[in-house]
Amino acid sequence: MISQLKPSQSQWVFSFKEDIWLFAGSTAIAFIASLYFKSYTTYFWMFILFDQPHVFTTYFYTYTSDRFSKQFRTALVSLPIICFVISYLMFVYLGDDFTYAVLSNFSAFHFVKQQSAWFYIAKSKEDPLIQNRKFENYIDKAVIQLSTAGPLLISMTETFGRSGWRSPGDLILVPVFLKMPLFSLMALSLILYIALQIYKYQKFKVITWGKNFHLLNGLLIWTAYRFTTGGGLGMAGQMATVFGHSFPYIYLGLRYYESRQGKEKFWPGIKNLKIMAVSVVLLGILTSYIEVISERAFYTDGIVPSLWLGLIFSHFLIDTFMWKTDTHREGLEFLRKKIARE
Repeated sequence: MISQLKPSQSQWVFSFKEDIWLFAGSTAIAFIASLYFKSYTTYFWMFILFDQPHVFTTYFYTYTSDRFSKQFRTALVSLPIICFVISYLMFVYLGDDFTYAVLSNFSAFHFVKQQSAWFYIAKSKEDPLIQNRKFENYIDKAVIQLSTAGPLLISMTETFGRSGWRSPGDLILVPVFLKMPLFSLMALSLILYIALQIYKYQKFKVITWGKNFHLLNGLLIWTAYRFTTGGGLGMAGQMATVFGHSFPYIYLGLRYYESRQGKEKFWPGIKNLKIMAVSVVLLGILTSYIEVISERAFYTDGIVPSLWLGLIFSHFLIDTFMWKTDTHREGLEFLRKKIARE
């Protein structure tokens, strides 16, 4: 049985132990693995084994749920169709390079959004009595966005750090004159955040470890990934973005699945969570492998690649309402009572 949230650990996303194992563990594995994987050609298997499987787990928790599939029937039916049609039209009329560049830009900011979400969840669990709502929300929002999206945007000037996402030059260009302002804002937000944490400790004798941990983890991952141009650190950064995105997301889905037992039905009705976890991961890996093989075999007409692209874009869009309180209260209800608005 996956462990339940404990009140004493409520300032973490899941719990102290779970967060350390999931997030710090994912980052540590990435940096250790980078010592052995020196070439990006090995990323083919990273994609199949660790990246794409989390995409397909989304479909299990949504389409196989009697409640969710009924509540969001229109969106679940229309999104894959619309995303496939748009992907196919782009592929045929604008070219495959343009189509995958669109995917890269969506992916990059999807990764940033999820990394920021862990910080916001931990933030929402702070005692309101120790928060200065007038200023702290602004500082928190600035520091997490600039610590994750900041390195990405700076690298998108194509004058510092890594070029592109899936391939060099496939991200939107950010004007070069914004590079130094972004660096300055990153530094300023970190200084203000640290100063605020010192003030809170002096006044309330409290350190919000969960929020601080997720900020530092996000900052480490995104600076390592976007501010390097290659080598071991660059490889570690790339794998850390994949592991730190995929592993916690799969675990989040399992915890959500556990919390909904007895409240709704999922096909095929697996009760044992260990069997469920293995099944979801293996099915995701198999589907990812089929995706890669079928795209290679039927690439030129654009239909098969567009089918898979439609599923990936749909995953991005389903995420926008599956885990939001305003649209789906049950999504993160098991983690906390109130979701901090971003």
